[in-house]
Amino acid sequence: MKNNKNIPLFLIIIVVIILILITKFFLNNNISEEKNIDNFEIKPISNEYITNLKKSMYIQVLDKEYLLDGIEKFDVSKTGLIAISSETLGTEKIISIYDSNGEYQIGFKFDIDGDYYIKWKESTLGIHSVRGDSISFINLNGKYISFGEVLDNRKNEEIFNALDKPIRQALNKTYYLEKNIGLAGFLTNSYSNLVIEEENGERNIIYDVRENLAKSIIINVVIPAVIFIIIVYFAIKHFIEINKIEKLE
Repeated sequence: MKNNKNIPLFLIIIVVIILILITKFFLNNNISEEKNIDNFEIKPISNEYITNLKKSMYIQVLDKEYLLDGIEKFDVSKTGLIAISSETLGTEKIISIYDSNGEYQIGFKFDIDGDYYIKWKESTLGIHSVRGDSISFINLNGKYISFGEVLDNRKNEEIFNALDKPIRQALNKTYYLEKNIGLAGFLTNSYSNLVIEEENGERNIIYDVRENLAKSIIINVVIPAVIFIIIVYFAIKHFIEINKIEKLE
């Protein structure tokens, strides 16, 4: 009976965490159609900065398709080229390129510290580092084409908001991401499926990493969360017991 006073506080912690996850889930799934996304407004950067970018990003061409642990970023060009990306380990990211029908074309591995975006500009792919405000454009062979600094203005902010939405349109098709992992979708910003929907409503899932994403959530979210809750619970319990002892003294 002496532990009953600890239970409400323990439950409050769990409820607060669940409410935060639910709010985050609905904010991240506010889907609306994005037919055309303008190009970023950028300005030139120095040759020294370009040299440092090349060294830090270290783009490598991949000789085979990799199934990611989930889809974090994606974009579709006007000609239907699809780029999806996700973090692997640390600062390392992987980009996979597909044609308008979902056939794998080529992949790249690169390093960026912190958040990033990918965005097509014609047939070149821009990789934007949020932390450095830089953007590097590469072609389908992984060769650098141009560089710039993304300006801090309203137009670019609107572009970022559009890129955050999991839906694009090109060639009279709709491309969108799904979290097809049930309640586990509350626990991640990543998506498990890339879907192409034709004008007639026919759906085709061209990329499916539900199993990988579920494993990633268990390892990176569920286990650490359970450990954290247990530590907090016993810390609070210990604190209450110490207060009881001090009052008795």
